[in-house]
Formats: sequence, C-alpha cells, structure tokens
Amino acid sequence: MSGFRFQLLRALAPSWRFFDRPGVPYVLEVRWIGGPAGDTWQRPYPGVRGGIVSILSNGSSNLALAWQSLVEQLVQEINDYEGEPQAFAAQSVGYALVHAGLERLALGRSFQFRITCDGDLVLLSPELATQARPS
Repeated sequence: MSGFRFQLLRALAPSWRFFDRPGVPYVLEVRWIGGPAGDTWQRPYPGVRGGIVSILSNGSSNLALAWQSLVEQLVQEINDYEGEPQAFAAQSVGYALVHAGLERLALGRSFQFRITCDGDLVLLSPELATQARPS
C-alpha cells in the first residue's frame, strides 16, 4: 500500500490517544428556592439517553453537551482569574451565560447554583433572583 493511501486509511481510524485520560467531569447543579423540590440540588439539563431514536434525533444530548461545554468554560475562567473574588461574577462571560440559562429555567423562582468536581466544591453562587422580563 502506498504512503498516501495508508495516510488516508489512518485518517478514518480514530485516535485512541484522545480517550487516553478522560477527566472527571464538572457537574452543574441548581436548587430552586421556594419550589416544590425544596432545597434539593439537581441538574438543570436532561441526561443523555441512548437508543436508536437518539441517533436520529439528538436534541437532549446536544443540550446536555452544550451545558457541559459552558460549565467547562466557566471552570477555565475560574482557574485563569487573578482578580478579587467578589468581582469575578461581574467580569466572567461564562458566569453570565450560566446565570442567564438558569434564569430562563427558573420560571420566576429564585435559585442558586454550584459546580462540583468529584465531590469537591468549585463554585457556589449566591442566591439569585430572576429578573422581570419585558413582554
């Protein structure tokens, strides 16, 4: 087999080194203050479901992946931040996006969110009130 054809064949095979060291995922959880669930921490986005239907229509998996990417972006911002801790939320794009996304799910309730990694707390937001939306 020629070198060019061999390179094309290699391009079709996955690079298993990509899966060499998967990290522990960061977990975003929210509690709805004054809601029926009380002070229970829960994930705000649906879990990924398997099956033949998910291959054809993958909306919930795409949503879960988008949330996870946003959480990882926020954690990267936390790790890179060198300013005063009180000013982080006002300067972080990731924090603003997580806050805005959860605010849309809050349905008028106050909420608080946290990010954990392997049981360790990475970020705990203050209790946040939803903003009134113009009609």
